Amino acid sequence: MGPGTDIFVKITARIGRCGGGQVMTGELFVRRGGSQGPTLLLVHGLAANAEVWDGVIALAQRCWPGRWIAPDLRGHGRSGASGSLPQASAGLRLGSSGPAAYSYSGYAADLADLIEADSPVTVLGHSMGGVVGLTLASGLFGVTVERVIGVGIKVDWTEQEASRMALLATRPPALFDRRDEAIARGLRLAGLQGLVAETSAAATAGVIEDLVVADELVGDRAVGNRRGYRVAFDPAVNGIGPPPMQRLLAAADSGVTLACGEFDPMVTVDQLRALHPDCVELAGLGHNAHVEAPELLWETLLARPSDRR
Repeated sequence: MGPGTDIFVKITARIGRCGGGQVMTGELFVRRGGSQGPTLLLVHGLAANAEVWDGVIALAQRCWPGRWIAPDLRGHGRSGASGSLPQASAGLRLGSSGPAAYSYSGYAADLADLIEADSPVTVLGHSMGGVVGLTLASGLFGVTVERVIGVGIKVDWTEQEASRMALLATRPPALFDRRDEAIARGLRLAGLQGLVAETSAAATAGVIEDLVVADELVGDRAVGNRRGYRVAFDPAVNGIGPPPMQRLLAAADSGVTLACGEFDPMVTVDQLRALHPDCVELAGLGHNAHVEAPELLWETLLARPSDRR
């Protein structure tokens, strides 16, 4: 298998794919490689981007028998933001109607358009990306998902935690004078501080140079225009809301494995086992297990047989 390619894919997901409104047409940044055969879909978590899968992609290039795909989700990294992503499908709440209407079903519809029609899919999703994978496996999106592996999905939410995320969704992105300041903020948001270098692709893909145009005018001249750097993450994504895990698991037409690191501060294996029987604890790892130890993740989760229910 070759090293893969980085491309922008124009997306216009169809109404029938998500049971809601039309998805905004736009471009997604996608890393992909491999050739004919099953598809390994790698879905990053909140505030991250496709570069966090570098270690897993290196293994996929050697070990996976088909295609692999790793996108930047809408509102993350090099992909566009949302204007009107679809809302909940009938009978299954898949997301929120936050400020920019991000939803799990909207993300799943985006990803469905990246997959070849004849290719069975294994989804390896981290945190929010695992929820998107479970949503994709619902049978509503026209793709055949054989297995979902969700790593580090937060399944227990307090009212205070949900309210805090909703508040964060209303805040404008911060603008930094220096690029390294924006990189440091981006790594903190994605939980990657201390795990990847500030010069790594995962860090640099998470920052863009931007211009904030002031509304204040003096005569015909705008006052206070400021150029700087910001994290390449739309804060409105925070409004997506806690996932309806029981309903997603019940609706999943695939094998499902839930996993978390032994020291993941977001979720414990006991919380996962209360929801689903096929659960794995990754010894010695934290929330970003796919970054910390991709080889262990691969051998423990992707190399083991699926317990399809």
